[in-house]
Formats: sequence, C-alpha cells, structure tokens
Amino acid sequence: MSGLLDEGAGNIDSQEFQARLDDLGVSLSYDASLDNFSGSFRTITEVNDDAFALLKASINDPRFDEEPVARIRGQIMAGILAEQNDPGRARRQGVLAHGLRRSSLCAADQGHAGDLGNGRRRRP
Repeated sequence: MSGLLDEGAGNIDSQEFQARLDDLGVSLSYDASLDNFSGSFRTITEVNDDAFALLKASINDPRFDEEPVARIRGQIMAGILAEQNDPGRARRQGVLAHGLRRSSLCAADQGHAGDLGNGRRRRP
C-alpha cells in the first residue's frame, strides 16, 4: 500500500499527480516494512503551499486506482520472483541457519531456538 500513496489523490489521477510533483521539483515517497511505515518529502520553500497540499492529499485522500494498483502489484511480484531465483539467496539462508545452529543461545546446555520466543532459557 505504501507504494500507492504517491499514485494520485483526491481528484488528481496518478499521471497528473506525478506531473505536478515533477513540475514543482517535489520528492515524495513512502515505504513500509513489517513493523515500520515511513515517508520522505522534499521541497523548496518557493512552492511550499502547493507541495504540502500534494503531501496532505496523498495521506488523507489516496486514490488506489486500478492501473497503478496493477502496476505496483506487478513490480512487487517481479521483486519476489527475482529474490526467489537469486542463487545467493539460498547461500545467505544457509549461512544464517548455520549461524543459528552454532549460536550459544541454541546450544543444548543453554536452551534452543524455540526458547527465544518466550525470553526464557533452559538451565541444565
């Protein structure tokens, strides 16, 4: 959803919204992860009123039109497929798994990975 907030707002469709940002020299983007949502906004003082109006509209009245939704969904799917087909991915996951198995937190005398979720360690 964060990738769609700069894809039109109110009565301004995606293309017009992007054109207005570009004409004003405004940089606007949003990002989200599992436990974080952030945005970035840059403008110059000469266009503050128009720039902040676009920022406000993008937060308060996003459009979520069919075309931008489909386009962003395609970009996300392409990223997922690229990640799945990345030969280094399996290697990185193997290194991570190997590191967890060797961790003192996972050693038999210290507890195991299952204990990490509840914050308790088994004692011998």
